[in-house]
Amino acid sequence: MRIAYKVFGSLAIISMALANTGGGQELEERSFGLSIDSLLAPWDSTHSPGVAVLVQHRGRTVYKRGVGMAVLEHGVPITPQTSFDLASVSKHITSFAVLMLERESTLDRDDDIRQYLPELPHFAQAITVRDLLHQTSGLWEFWTILNQYGGFRSRDYFTMGDVLNLLAHQPALTFEPGTRYGYTNTNYSLLAEIVARATGVPFGQWTKEHIFDPLDMRDTYFQEDCTTPIPGKATAYERRDGAWILSRPSNVEVPGSAHAFTTLDDMEKWLRQFHARTLAGVAPRPSQKRR
Repeated sequence: MRIAYKVFGSLAIISMALANTGGGQELEERSFGLSIDSLLAPWDSTHSPGVAVLVQHRGRTVYKRGVGMAVLEHGVPITPQTSFDLASVSKHITSFAVLMLERESTLDRDDDIRQYLPELPHFAQAITVRDLLHQTSGLWEFWTILNQYGGFRSRDYFTMGDVLNLLAHQPALTFEPGTRYGYTNTNYSLLAEIVARATGVPFGQWTKEHIFDPLDMRDTYFQEDCTTPIPGKATAYERRDGAWILSRPSNVEVPGSAHAFTTLDDMEKWLRQFHARTLAGVAPRPSQKRR
């Protein structure tokens, strides 16, 4: 039997509750750290990819550690400065950007998305920015179309323009907007494009200037050009027939739903800002009636 699975390196962010009992809390945190160490032990090796873990309690870091290797062939270990692809966890940063723009009155969650993306079909009922945020748009999952019907291969080059071209040929929605939940990467890729068009600035540049730089997250980026090197990036591997092999690199340039790269050090700052409210005015305005 041939067994294969992928390991992209893992970055775990955990929130927790500890009793606030002075010295007892310190003891509890130490015990918790030992428990996490035991869970990470199988990956604490110079012969396998590994994991980076950050645990915060009420905005204070109580555990932060990397184990295993970021780059097996060069013997590079995982550290708090190792860069990981957040994959779909990138989506919450995209929604944060949208809510910041709504707070500035640059856009509204109840805007028809064709206000920003006029090349999309005119469906019987409008799709709103809110529908994209809440995964209730009825739009295709572009990965399903590519993989099942488009003959897409893992090494193929694919951009946001290709996503828009694909959706321009969607004859009907899979359900009426706002009536069902249907998770797709399409929704958050379109949100990134809406941010870019509403501001006139590429999505990666806007998030850098308005989110990451103000928080001093100097090692966090949305990768919009797949040829751009990411300093300190963990390599992706696959386990096949009992051995680690290199996973094929992604040639996809569709930010928003994925492709945010960050480190433990930067995620520590990102989580703290939710407690300190470092970025002013990020709370969304009260919800308005849908239509």
